Amino acid sequence: MLLFYCCVLPIVHNVDEHRILFYKKLKCHSSALLRVLAKICYPEILSIANKYNVHCLDVSVGQVRRCVWQVFADSVM
Repeated sequence: MLLFYCCVLPIVHNVDEHRILFYKKLKCHSSALLRVLAKICYPEILSIANKYNVHCLDVSVGQVRRCVWQVFADSVM
């Protein structure tokens, strides 16, 4: 509850958010090798994103952060 009022995400939510955002960077990288790696990791990242109601990974960074925060806020309330 204290994390909610301090506007701080728990480490699990924070790590998942960073994994989703890192994937988004890999997907658009200039290196073909990194883009192939991103395609291989797509199902795993999508399953993480689905936990936070992000059903499409083409959404903005702000939208990903809002969805992660909303799931955390709903779990506290």
